[in-house]
Amino acid sequence: MLSSTRNLGSLALLHHLDRETVLQRDLDDNTVLHLASAYGYLCDESKSSQLQLLESIKKLLEICEEALRCTNSEGQSPYQYRVATYKTPKLPNSQDETKLTVLEDQIAQYLKERYMHFDKRDEIIKYLHGDCEIHVNLEELSQINAALSKADIEGLLENLKLENILQCVRIPKYQLETQIKTTTARKYSRPQDTAQDGAGRKDYEQIFDLLWKKKGVKKIINIKVEDDEHSPHSDEVLERLERFDIEEWDWDRADICSDVLAKAAPNLRKVTLYSSGNNAVLRSWSGTDGLNQLTKLEKVHVVIHQGLEPRARVDTYKSTFLKRMKRNCDESVTVTAEVKTDSKGKESTKQASFNGEQEATAWLKTMDKFARFITNLPSDAYPESAPGVKVAILDDGIDGIHGGFGREHLKEGISFLMGRDENVRPFCFSSIGHGTNMATLIRRVCPHVQLYVVRLNQYSSTDGNKMQPTPESAALGIQWAIRKKVDIISMSWTIAKTDGNKNKEGLDALEQALKEAREANILMFGSASDQGWNDENPILPSGFHGVFCIGAANSSGNPEAWAEKEARYVLPGASGSMAARSAKAGEDQASTDAASSSSFATALGAGLAALILYCIDLTEAVPPQNRKILTKYEVMRDIYDKMCSENKRYITAKKYFDPKFANMSWDEDSKKKLKGIVDIIIRYVHLIYILIGQPSSELIDQTLHRQSDAFWWILKR
Repeated sequence: MLSSTRNLGSLALLHHLDRETVLQRDLDDNTVLHLASAYGYLCDESKSSQLQLLESIKKLLEICEEALRCTNSEGQSPYQYRVATYKTPKLPNSQDETKLTVLEDQIAQYLKERYMHFDKRDEIIKYLHGDCEIHVNLEELSQINAALSKADIEGLLENLKLENILQCVRIPKYQLETQIKTTTARKYSRPQDTAQDGAGRKDYEQIFDLLWKKKGVKKIINIKVEDDEHSPHSDEVLERLERFDIEEWDWDRADICSDVLAKAAPNLRKVTLYSSGNNAVLRSWSGTDGLNQLTKLEKVHVVIHQGLEPRARVDTYKSTFLKRMKRNCDESVTVTAEVKTDSKGKESTKQASFNGEQEATAWLKTMDKFARFITNLPSDAYPESAPGVKVAILDDGIDGIHGGFGREHLKEGISFLMGRDENVRPFCFSSIGHGTNMATLIRRVCPHVQLYVVRLNQYSSTDGNKMQPTPESAALGIQWAIRKKVDIISMSWTIAKTDGNKNKEGLDALEQALKEAREANILMFGSASDQGWNDENPILPSGFHGVFCIGAANSSGNPEAWAEKEARYVLPGASGSMAARSAKAGEDQASTDAASSSSFATALGAGLAALILYCIDLTEAVPPQNRKILTKYEVMRDIYDKMCSENKRYITAKKYFDPKFANMSWDEDSKKKLKGIVDIIIRYVHLIYILIGQPSSELIDQTLHRQSDAFWWILKR
């Protein structure tokens, strides 16, 4: 066991340790790498000493890379331990001994970079902070038929919270508005104007500029870019990527010059190149001043498109290229090549089309009018001390470009959906539009809601029009929502818990996460199954105690046949496919959706709970220290019970959210009227809280069931 004393000897001693010694632990389970990484532990904090320590850490990892995966008694990796022990340095006394800032800490950056070379994303996230994304996968831009503006791209990237080192960046071929304008301008421009500017595209450079300037990205391990074969990006744009120190390169542009590559990414280890079939370029790549300029190169793969020449001739070009590469490059470099005769066109997966309109209901019209009042509130109406209402949406992501969600609504997000090559797909895209519509409905009911988006790992249903989440990703999403301290979790989907289900581990993890959310006093809403209740195959999450099971109501306010037995509450549903409207009444938002009736109703149920919490905060009806009781399952359940109509299932709206508010301005009179509504809804619950103190969930449950009718009768008088 290692000694816990400060002095482990000189840094030179670290160079002579063996693997077993590197992996030994001290009393806190710190390895030698942990202690070496601790800020100011083995040497002083001067920049020169830290640089010497960096070399020693590199040597340690040559001896035993496995040490990167070791965690101490606090669950910290060596990188996390470095960050935890970091202290803001004092101002330097001299220019020679300037001290490091947290952003300049080369040891932390080096450790992070080593983790980025791990294969599994989840493992990398585990050993880093866990809240920042390491992939920028924009492949779904290719599925958008409309031309995108620079503002669209900037808004999309603004939603992402990124590490300053990225494992990969994926950019597909997509249409940009400036591309159309530039093409038109060139058509009518003078030849000398085009010659001066060059015909090469520059719009992908905007993405990399945003990553560098706005998101703080300083290094990218791997890039994969699909360029426009008719109007590709210029050499100048490629060379400006030098700042990212790229290690793995796959830019689908034909015949990129070796000199350009050496300038753009001098430290390349792996490269995929695309040839038009031009033998001169192949010979240039394989020549004495070609790809061998890249001194760290390990692997080369070349895709040769047949082009003008017969296949036999192109095969000869390929053979000659491989021989010359073997002769002129280091023998450690692996070189492969393939000839393609097919077109470069790629299939794109389109979102499901919608076939119908949502049903207009009195419930929604009422809520739209009340929402108009909330939307028009002055900016200072909401108390500064109020926490805001946070709703987590666990679904297939949301449309961060055309969904209409600004930073005032979209606070944060995370994705567990893996795309090609195991690269995560961002939360700000929606697979079939389902999550976008659920978010739109929640915001429609509660206009000032704060959204936390979780994009679940999923597979398509047999008809391709429903998202089917995996229980593992749902569990991870709930745990993330707990960490973000949300008030509400909306889950408009179902997973059948069959006896023969092979994924018992995933289902157990989901149930455990639901339990933890319930214990954290988070309101959870889940959909009733639109296939009806089956006692032999219970449904998650709605079948879990502590989750509000929401079903669809027909035009009479009664449960649809399939929700009759299962749903505790019913709200307006949508018949078949529907298009969700925006938060403002009467403003259609064209989007694709395959939402079930219960999915629609579930989003409305979550939105209603958010609105109730918002109105409580707005009127300051409950002291901040007591607000958390309102997100207990038993309390909100009883509030909903009191809001139900005579059939005890359908949650009425007009009785509580008077449409007349739509024409009111925010003043003392309207505030008094709103507070009166809030008091009717929750005062008896708050009174129970005052009388009993800090009750347990069980005590609240018993008290509400036995006494709430009496409290309700007294308080209404």
